[in-house]
Amino acid sequence: MDILGKRIGYFDVAKGIGILCVIAAHMGRETNNRIIHTFAMTLFFLISGYFLSEKKDFKTYRREKIKQLAPPYIFASVCLMAVTALIHLFGGNFRVIPKEILKWALAAGYGAGVSYYEPFFIKQIGAIWFFLGVGWALLIVKYFAEKKYGGIIIAAIAYMGYATAQYFWLPFSVQAGALSSIFVYVGYLCKKEKFMDKPFHPGLFLLSAGMLVFEAIFNIRIYNVNCELEGGLLSVIGAVLICYSVIWVSRGIDEKIPLLNKVLSFYGRNSMIILCLHVLELSLFPWPEMYTYLNSVGIIDTPSVIVVYLMKLAYATLLTFVILKIPFLRKIFGK
Repeated sequence: MDILGKRIGYFDVAKGIGILCVIAAHMGRETNNRIIHTFAMTLFFLISGYFLSEKKDFKTYRREKIKQLAPPYIFASVCLMAVTALIHLFGGNFRVIPKEILKWALAAGYGAGVSYYEPFFIKQIGAIWFFLGVGWALLIVKYFAEKKYGGIIIAAIAYMGYATAQYFWLPFSVQAGALSSIFVYVGYLCKKEKFMDKPFHPGLFLLSAGMLVFEAIFNIRIYNVNCELEGGLLSVIGAVLICYSVIWVSRGIDEKIPLLNKVLSFYGRNSMIILCLHVLELSLFPWPEMYTYLNSVGIIDTPSVIVVYLMKLAYATLLTFVILKIPFLRKIFGK
């Protein structure tokens, strides 16, 4: 079983597309981000809602989610501290090691994915905020979904997460989880109404594709990490529609393109491992120096970005295979 739910082939493909987009979104390319930030993280929340268990009571479900989501978050946080210590150790900067470890420990304890909302100059923990955010979102939907006016309550909680984030930021990505609960709820409703079992809807697909083009052109993005909706409600509607297209494209890949299906499914099945590995290289690897080196040998602009992206992907792929071979590490990720 995966952190986000049981195996269904095309959802693995969709998550594979999603995690590859997350890595690309951190490459600093404006053109990429205009597209990726319309849907990428929303896709993971929506899929997690699709696999939300209705059979288990809330206490059992909460306990299981903590057991699933806490270990990879702690693992990545400890790795950030350990690798930071090793970098300074080999660099001969012994005196700064305790200070740097403390910074990452505070970042893990505060659990914010972005830095500019954090008080007390606490470092951001980066992409693994998702483990906290999806945990909150799932618990909110699990608790309220079947209650009277549950959908209205969840929408109100999502709005509160969005509204309060404009003024202050709570620990553990509570507000990000609150906002994203609306997407978990949409995924939950899709499963409940067997939406993905219904025939493909060309009109809805074209509408969602048009929404993607429209939002990319006018730079309308959604940032679940800090509750930023650049298009307001339009961002929410657009993200859901675009996710619909991505999932149906993934279904086509799953059914008709075996090789691409195999590759994307690997990244999808192991998206949480790759997310943890990504936060390590993103936070600690000297990528600016790598760009400088590539420029010095004549690889500049877009080609240099492609080379760096392939390096990131190779690193994540290789270490994912290593982790999957080690029983203790497999257990951390629920494999």
